[in-house]
Amino acid sequence: MFVVEEEQPNKLDPAALVRLIPAGIDVTPFTVSTPDSIARELHLLQQRRDLISVYFSRAQIWFLSVLQMVDDKHRTFSFDISVDEAQNSAFERSSHAVIAAQPAGISIQFEISSGIKRIVDVDGSPSFQSQFPSSLINLQRRNFLRVPLPVAKPLLCALRHPNGAVINAQLYDLSLGGMGLVITNGVDVEIGHILTGRITLSNFGIVEVNLTVTTKRQVAKPDLSMQTVIGTYFVNLSRKAETLLHRYIGQLERERHRLDRQ
Repeated sequence: MFVVEEEQPNKLDPAALVRLIPAGIDVTPFTVSTPDSIARELHLLQQRRDLISVYFSRAQIWFLSVLQMVDDKHRTFSFDISVDEAQNSAFERSSHAVIAAQPAGISIQFEISSGIKRIVDVDGSPSFQSQFPSSLINLQRRNFLRVPLPVAKPLLCALRHPNGAVINAQLYDLSLGGMGLVITNGVDVEIGHILTGRITLSNFGIVEVNLTVTTKRQVAKPDLSMQTVIGTYFVNLSRKAETLLHRYIGQLERERHRLDRQ
């Protein structure tokens, strides 16, 4: 595995949003809970100036931020406030938040539920401060490896837009974390939209999914007309759905390896 370094995105760029690890994934082997280990991970995020995604209000609201200070002695850390004051006020009233980052191919995720307050940080900038989390997930990206889907046997799905419209789409890649889609009927979607629908995984069965749109781009087709391609992540993926996806992805990988050997 190699990592291609990319230009640091602007903090206001929604495409920089880090997806949450899907519900139902067993993250126990990747969870650290000792204070020293948690402090070390927070220091690394601060030193590298990695973007973090701050989710609250049941992950329906989020903003992008950067860690400003990590205080080992008092077990606190601080991070930039949102540029939206309404979001800041709502965040101050919240009792729970999830913070996610993805430095160098590693998914970092943890929850904060106490001690959230607004402060003036050491450089004079307004920030939010919180107590250290009680645990932290450190998950390698390879655990959510995206598998390209065969063009000869396209996987199609119909999704429901927030306004009720039906979105017809074709999958072009798939993982336990989310999937990439090409919209085939011209319905417009935006980053942050929640889509719902069902996917038939060949002979493995039907998977019901909730998806959050995280990326969106326009791609030219052979006839030079444009089509919309989106990246999504699964929200509250059920254990049954996870099992079916795991089996289907496993079959695709075995088939790919068989063709490579030939």
